[in-house]
Amino acid sequence: MALKIVAAKSEYEVASEGSVKISAAVSGASKKEEKILLFSTQLGTIDDRGFYKAPKTDKDLDDTIEVICVEDDSVKTNITIKVKAAKKTDVASSAEIKSHGSNGQYSISIQVAKTDKSKSKIIIIEDDLHLASVLPHDNSVIDPGKKHTLETETNDDGFYYLELKLFTEKSRTFSVRVIGKSLIDKKFVLTGPKKKPVVEFRSNGGFWKNLLQKF
Repeated sequence: MALKIVAAKSEYEVASEGSVKISAAVSGASKKEEKILLFSTQLGTIDDRGFYKAPKTDKDLDDTIEVICVEDDSVKTNITIKVKAAKKTDVASSAEIKSHGSNGQYSISIQVAKTDKSKSKIIIIEDDLHLASVLPHDNSVIDPGKKHTLETETNDDGFYYLELKLFTEKSRTFSVRVIGKSLIDKKFVLTGPKKKPVVEFRSNGGFWKNLLQKF
């Protein structure tokens, strides 16, 4: 029976500097030596077990892996690797994160310092469990028993603005993370509405005693 290399896939996709296991075997092999494969690649690296590592690239490219039967080098096949460019969204190096407002009504602004015009990933987390979320529900992840989380991104100029819903609790704690070359993480506490003192008027207290309760 003629020898033939059978690959699990003829094409793989992997990210820049990513790794993938290439699976292949020799069909029709009757001897141990006929089952041994040799892998080679043009751009990335691959070991004798078929573990491939893609090169670093800022643009999409194709790499080719050649698989050869060691016993008979005329028995071979090629496998294509689609290497995807590294994403340019994670370029943040510093960020200015501010809260605006008072008494339970706030907004958050984020300005990320970047070296080029590209977007940065942002994660906003409500650290208070079991409270109604003040994040936009259409974009936030609502999971009972877990923290409410909003995952979004800046515009091309590195800016993001969000208005929070009104809350009436004494305070709310938030964490804001900007994902970039280094993780930028800021935690802050926002205070709720100030409660007015309750004045109890007493029928036998007299005018001046009741008045003094207000001060």
